[in-house]
Amino acid sequence: MAFLRTAFVALILAVAGWLYFNFNPATVSFFPKCPSYSLLGFYCAGCGSQRAIHQLLHARIGAAADYNLLAIIYTPFLLAYFAEWLLHKYTSVAKNQPVSKLFHRPWFVYATLVSVVLFTIVRNVPWHGFDWLRP
Repeated sequence: MAFLRTAFVALILAVAGWLYFNFNPATVSFFPKCPSYSLLGFYCAGCGSQRAIHQLLHARIGAAADYNLLAIIYTPFLLAYFAEWLLHKYTSVAKNQPVSKLFHRPWFVYATLVSVVLFTIVRNVPWHGFDWLRP
């Protein structure tokens, strides 16, 4: 049963990857819009992430950073964590690998939470110097 669940998740990720590679969320309307911006009018920490993913899949790191800098900073960590999870799940590699240990350290969790909150606040400050943080 666990294999079917993993295969289903892999299929969903593959379809999502194909969609984000082939369709630009900035120009296509079938991707979901950010609820915080649509309903409340402010940019959350995730605003622009869909467009950033599209740009990353096309190896345009600068354009991806223009949409969501925080997503670009955390993407390598998330990919490494996912790779370690796959290795642990389907091989005999030990569970406590470097990235897994990092994700479970209290200081990393707190640093992530603080960076998300600060990023959300700063990208909504109406000062000209912070315009580059908005998607």
